[in-house]
Amino acid sequence: MRDPWSDDIRRRLEALAWAGCEVSYSADPNRDATAPYSVEIYYEGQRIAFEQEQDINSAAAFAYINAVAQLRGLGIVVSAE
Repeated sequence: MRDPWSDDIRRRLEALAWAGCEVSYSADPNRDATAPYSVEIYYEGQRIAFEQEQDINSAAAFAYINAVAQLRGLGIVVSAE
């Protein structure tokens, strides 16, 4: 089974993995019909980003932005470019 990420999001999440982050996601339409997808990003066991959206790639994109900001505050620069 293929992962749910678009190519752009996969590249961003791979950059976070290279920096030592772990990504988890879930889809539960019964949880919230307006935002059934959630993405969490962890660094050293601490959740540094969480987003819940209508689309899995949107949730991942917003979580990526928040995670990059959190990592930058720790002196870690992450770029998917």
